[in-house]
Amino acid sequence: MLTSIRSKSTGLVAKILFGLLIVAFALWGIGDIFSRDQAAKPVATIGSIKYSQNEFRRDLKQAMDRFAAQMQGVNFTAQQFAQFGGVAQVVAGAVNRNSLKVFAQEQGLGVGQATAVAEIQADPQFQNEQRQFDRNRFMLSLDRLGLSEAGYVSEVQTDLVNQALYRAALSGIAVPQTYAEQIYLSQAEERSADVLEIPATAMTDIAMPDDAALEQYRKDHADRYKAPEYRAATVLTVSPEDLIADIAVGDDEIAAEYEAQKASFSTPDIREVEQVVVQDQAQADKIEAAIKGGAAFADAVKQVTGGDPVVLGKLQKQGLPQEIAEPVFAVAAGGVSAPLKSPFGIHIVHVISSEPATTKTLDEVKDQLKHNIALARATESLDSIIKQLDDSLAGGATLEETGAKLKMKVTKVAAVDSAGKDDKGADTGLTPDVVQLIFSTDSGNQSSVTPFNDGSYAVVQTTATTPPADKAMDQVKEQLTADWMTDKQHEAAEAKAKEIAEKAKTGDLEAEATALGLTVKKSGSFTRGKGDPENGIAQGLAASLFAAKLGETAVGDGKDGPVVAKVTAITPPDPKAHPDDVATLTQGISNQIRGDLAAQFSAALQQEIKPQVNEDVINSLISE
Repeated sequence: MLTSIRSKSTGLVAKILFGLLIVAFALWGIGDIFSRDQAAKPVATIGSIKYSQNEFRRDLKQAMDRFAAQMQGVNFTAQQFAQFGGVAQVVAGAVNRNSLKVFAQEQGLGVGQATAVAEIQADPQFQNEQRQFDRNRFMLSLDRLGLSEAGYVSEVQTDLVNQALYRAALSGIAVPQTYAEQIYLSQAEERSADVLEIPATAMTDIAMPDDAALEQYRKDHADRYKAPEYRAATVLTVSPEDLIADIAVGDDEIAAEYEAQKASFSTPDIREVEQVVVQDQAQADKIEAAIKGGAAFADAVKQVTGGDPVVLGKLQKQGLPQEIAEPVFAVAAGGVSAPLKSPFGIHIVHVISSEPATTKTLDEVKDQLKHNIALARATESLDSIIKQLDDSLAGGATLEETGAKLKMKVTKVAAVDSAGKDDKGADTGLTPDVVQLIFSTDSGNQSSVTPFNDGSYAVVQTTATTPPADKAMDQVKEQLTADWMTDKQHEAAEAKAKEIAEKAKTGDLEAEATALGLTVKKSGSFTRGKGDPENGIAQGLAASLFAAKLGETAVGDGKDGPVVAKVTAITPPDPKAHPDDVATLTQGISNQIRGDLAAQFSAALQQEIKPQVNEDVINSLISE
């Protein structure tokens, strides 16, 4: 089977599929632990396994929580997560892991419960400071995740089977040493060069263009010198903010809202702590005695246990076991608690810093609350106002008449382009949404009442359209001349660079630089993949220099003009002097090959099993 897989391997597809395989392990859910609704349609069917809606909800929540942590707590919906590709990854992960389960079942592969239990007991997350299995930690973790012990053991059994499958298929793959060394020789080779950058502005002997040259340049670059399309329009807009001034908010309402939202104006009591947990009261007493004797907390812990304290960071009370939370939070900053008992053992906690709870006063947030209450009322009343707006326009009133009647803002714009600028280049003050509405409304027509994402509404009437047209010569001559000169200077600099590069093959780059009043720079040593950008050798020029011999030249692009570089040193690496680098490269190449084969194995399984995914169910679930 693997021979067939290898013969059909394709690099890009393999990498993509292996990426999904990695996602599968990253999203590895602890399945069959929630009660299933047998009547509900599954999200996916993979052979004999049905991936239930409950399992999907669980995996989706885990994935969204991880993504939220990466996005520094930004809130988003399941539908927005789907737009990032997250939902598709969740489903792909479930399909991958269940395809492996089906294969293992078909092959009669399994792992005994005792082996799974031993694996769990060896997991560091379930061990205490003495590296012994702590059942309390294990059960607390399962309780926090909402998992059953039996279900967890079952899934560890499945996980071990899958790991064994991949070890059997992929562990023998290795890259020959000589092959890895040849790649290392190419990647680690270093070169140095003399570098001459020729600024385009150094080309000062270019005559000014005549009118004929400018006219031809304008024809060759016509789009640069056209006036854009302009539109004239009448714009009526209304937003909740426009209505706030007419909404009265009483002090009693503000006070009531403050009480309702008081929690949001408060910061919790926080302690930054580190701790040691021991199982023996005698050890706890020795640590306490050492601290009372003047030893620093970390030194006392080291002296008694031989280890270091565990830094827990900044926590609220609920971040600590409930048996010790109150006593710890009663300790002043810099202090150390007495020995405290919890199901995990005997804790001694050092309070590094303290941040007392605070609550903003009503006076501090009064203006904010008043604005929010008025804005909420304005938003609620806007629906009624929009109905009046629709009725007025449907009755034949103009935008000006409707605006005057309903006290809405009406603006006349003589000319606006698609960027919101007028025909003098000044900002018209129209929002991008309104400008887009103007340009999507045919000339002479009136748009419908259109809502925008910021809660505002607009109606526009496009009264005239001025199509794109060539600007008059006197409007663009100055810009034409500057652009023509810039292009000619670049052309001259590129020609000079090629000329100098040819001469420098057998001559002196310094002499050519002196003739132009320029300076040759010495690059640092660089590899083909990085170059030396600080000294003008970008990646493209570096690649050309690695194709050249010692003393040969190459031309590339610099920030201000072309760059001529001459190879002055070639330093081949010695693989034997850097065995760790070669070993790392060998391992990386081997892992990439294993990844390709693992991905193809997963893809081959799915081709045989032909999993079915119910997109309608997924769409329904992420819309909940």
